[in-house]
Parts: sequence; structure tokens; C-alpha cells
Amino acid sequence: MPAAGGGRKPGLRTSCYDDEVMFKHILVSTDFGEPAQQAQQYAVELAQRSGSKLTLLHVYGVPTDYHADKEKWPLAEHGRAAQAALDEAVAKLRAVLPAADGHIEVGDPRERILAYAKQADVDLIVVGTHGRRGFAHLLLGSVAEWVVRMSPIPVLTVSTKHA
Repeated sequence: MPAAGGGRKPGLRTSCYDDEVMFKHILVSTDFGEPAQQAQQYAVELAQRSGSKLTLLHVYGVPTDYHADKEKWPLAEHGRAAQAALDEAVAKLRAVLPAADGHIEVGDPRERILAYAKQADVDLIVVGTHGRRGFAHLLLGSVAEWVVRMSPIPVLTVSTKHA
């Protein structure tokens, strides 16, 4: 008798029925950090198993004092660097998922992730989380937590353990 889930890793089944594809379009939010990399790996496996389209989304914010001192913030330079990083990440993704694509948004990551997901008709949002708790979590907040709470679309969080 085969192992439960057909030998798959726990939690990586695409649906309760092996022949049913549950997700058609998966969105992975990235800041190019370690938690986002782990979320991306998980999303790639899901996309491969379900035959889903995968989009990598990077959102960068404009500092609150940007308009007061535009000389201080090289926004165009930041945008070019973000686009280059995204292009490189998408090129690597296409080695395993040829139809993978990438998109950049400017603004509040929490809001832009949800807006893009709705606009692009996404079925699942995948986000990495640092797994902070207590004071660090209160002080720094959490894009992932906000997306989980506010999203009408299912959200999968992938946590990174920190010592």
C-alpha cells in the first residue's frame, strides 16, 4: 500500500484529490531575503506538481520623507537595482518553470501584494516570514501577517526559524 499522499512531502498535496488541480496561478512575494527564497522554493514545488503559473512579485516602498528630500533617495537607481534582481530571479525560475514571470510594484508591500493578486487573478499567495515573536514582532510588524489577515485569497506562509 503506498504511503499517505502518494509519497509526497506532508502539506504539499495540491488538493484532496490527486487528479484535481487546485491552483492555476500562484503568486510569490519576494524581498530577495532568506524567508522569501524558502517561500519561493515551496511555491516552485507546488507549481510543478499542479501545473500552475508562477509569478514572482517584488514590492519596494517609497520612504515617507522621499517627497521632502528627493535628493536623499535615489529612487530611480533603487528601481533599476530591484528590476535587475527580479530579472535574475525569474531567469533562474524559468530553468524549472519556463512560463514563470515577474512583476515589480512600488508602494506599501501589504497593499500592493493584495492589489496585484486580485488584478492578476491569483489563486494562492505564498509569502516568507521571519518567524519573529514578542517584542521584535510588535516593533517590526509583519507584511506576511497583514496579508494573511486581509487577503480574500488563500495565503501560504513559509517560516524561517531564527535562533
